[in-house]
Order: sequence, then C-alpha cells, then structure tokens
Amino acid sequence: MTKKLLLDLPLLPDQPVHWLVWDDGRELASGSSAPEKLDFLAERYAGVACYALINGQAVSHHRIVLPKAGRVGMAALPFQLEERLCTDLDQVHIAHTPIRANQPCDVLVIDKDVMTRCHEWLCAAGLKVTAMLPDFAVLPANVLVLDRQRASAHLAAGGAALDSENFPVWWQIAAGDQVPSSHDDLQVFTEAGWQPDYELPEGPGNPFNQRLQVYAEVFAPWNLNLLCGAYAIKEQRSAELQLLRWPLLLLVAVLLVHWAALGVQIITANSRAEQLDRAMDALYQQTFPGARVVNARAQMRTQLAALEGGSSEQSQLLPWLERLASATKNQKIDIKQMTFEHRPTLLKVQVTSPGFEQLDQWVAALSAQGFNVERGAFNQEAAAIVGQVVLRGEGQ
Repeated sequence: MTKKLLLDLPLLPDQPVHWLVWDDGRELASGSSAPEKLDFLAERYAGVACYALINGQAVSHHRIVLPKAGRVGMAALPFQLEERLCTDLDQVHIAHTPIRANQPCDVLVIDKDVMTRCHEWLCAAGLKVTAMLPDFAVLPANVLVLDRQRASAHLAAGGAALDSENFPVWWQIAAGDQVPSSHDDLQVFTEAGWQPDYELPEGPGNPFNQRLQVYAEVFAPWNLNLLCGAYAIKEQRSAELQLLRWPLLLLVAVLLVHWAALGVQIITANSRAEQLDRAMDALYQQTFPGARVVNARAQMRTQLAALEGGSSEQSQLLPWLERLASATKNQKIDIKQMTFEHRPTLLKVQVTSPGFEQLDQWVAALSAQGFNVERGAFNQEAAAIVGQVVLRGEGQ
C-alpha cells in the first residue's frame, strides 16, 4: 500500500484537526492540532499523499442522470439540484464526476462558508492535498462506521453521514432497499467500548479506537474532489493542467502540420505559376519572333484583339487556331512555328513528330476539322522527323 496522510477536518474552527499517517496496513504516526497550525505536517510529510476528510454531515450526496454531456450538462446540473436542496444555489459549492449523457453522475454539495474555511486551512498549511472528500466518500460499498457522535455509511445508492442517535430511523426509512440482501455483504465498524442503545444491523461490529484508522484501513476514495473550481489549490490546478498537457501538445502538432502543408502548397503553387509564366513568355516569343516581352499575357490579349478587329481574312486566324488546337489535342506533335498568310489565306505549320505514323494520324485529324492539308518534305533529325504542312480552308 502507498503511504498516505489523512486529515479529519472539523466543522467548527475551535475544534482540532485529527491526523493519521498510514502505510502498509499499519499506523505510523497520529495526533491532533489546531486548524491554523498544520504547517509542521507539510514539512514532515512533504512527499506523502494527503487526503483531507470533512465530516460527511456537512456534505450531501446526489446521483443525477442528465440527457446531455459537456457544457450543456454542466449548465443543467444546478437546476436538477435546485429541487433537492433547501438552500440557495449561490451559497453552496458543487463538485461532480464527469458528466456523460444518460449515465449516473455523482454530485457532492457543501456550504461555501465551510468549504472556504477548510480551503484556507489547507492553503495556509502548505499541504499538497490530493483530494478533499466527505468521510463517507472513502468507504467501499456496504460499509458502516459508527461511534458515539456520528454514523457514516456507503450503501448501494450512495453515501451519507448523520448523528448516531438518528441512525436507527435513517436505517429503517432512508436506507430502504439499499441494504444488501445478504448481511454477509455488510461490514460494520463501531467504537471500542461503546454499546449503542439500539440494535445494530449486523450485531456487534468491528471495534476501533479512532475513526481515521477505519478510513485508512478500508480506504477506497471516490473519483471526486471538493477542491475544484474556485477552491482548487495551486498544486491541484497544476495537476489539472498536467492532464491537459498532452492534448494541448497534440493540438499544437496538428496545427503545425497543417500550416506546414499549407506552406508547401503555396510554394508549389508559386513555382507552378512561375513555370507557366516562363512558358507563356517562350510561346509569345515563338509566335512573334524578335518582340520584346514585358507581360506576355497582356501582350497576347492585345495582339489577339488587333487580329479580331482587322480584315476579314485576318479574322480567320482565331477560328483556324481553335480548329488546329482541337486536331492537335492528344497528338504526339510538337508545333515549332506557325505563319499565317491571307493572300491567299493559308497557315504554314512547322512541326516535329516521333514518326510518320503519328504524323498521318495528325493529318487525318486536321482533315476532320475541315482543313485541306498539303504535306511538305519531312527530314529525319535525331529520333524525330521535321517538316512543314500547309493548311487551307475548304474549297481552296
């Protein structure tokens, strides 16, 4: 077992704080001190897990089922409690287990004045408290702890603490069907040398001299902590932030990868745009040899506008270029130079082709576009053939 320091916090400031150090099923040290003088425990047991227990009579336990989780469930939680509490919600502090849709959620409610006082004691002592819980919230299920003053119980439906004199009535009325069907499943601890004037559920129980010894022996804390929200101790807040460390690092990593991908896309797009600009400049220079290139795109628009606004013979160029482009699409033909003449109207196209078969296919495509094709002489150069074809309109 892990060594732990248990504190039994009082409900009134003039009462002492009982403490116990427990390890491996035995008591190592114990004592009591004024609530304002607990700093010696922080010095003596700095590396020991500390749990602060508050009299369960100051805390009410509720089990709530909410239809929604997350922020919606947290916003609806106080309204679910309002009908069960006989006090203003502004005067109480609420702690709860994680809220999941349509699943029971354990809720602890404590008066803010009591919580503030306990919080101040713990902060002043410098104790690194793992959790603050009502005493019944460290008991396993079906366990009762009774002494002359109070009774603490954890049954199937939850936990509760009350004055010992009221225990018989609570057991008969409030406990109800929470009692285990078999008494063998019920464990009762009673104060040594004390004989209650009422019959215990299981007869004489296991005797104890100090309540903290029982809590340490059966220690099974709930997954709850009253030191939350505005009452989280600095170290506790740091621990909560540590839980968020890896999700935050993962989020940052995802954002960095996303930004890096955007950067690569931008660089790739800019590089592609530069390649297209260079290709456009080269095409303009091939189309208009000797011309000075400033803005190939704008200059090409100007040239095309001039051609469209020229004579009827010149205006044939654009439709011919469109038909030429359609015929050349998906053909293994590289157009090196074009010359357009309007008296008579014809288009001379100097091309390079991998072979005569590809050239024949291209000529057939040109004929299908309505051109009269006159093939000139073609010469073999390296691994390709180079030559010129003359295109005329139908009927020429």
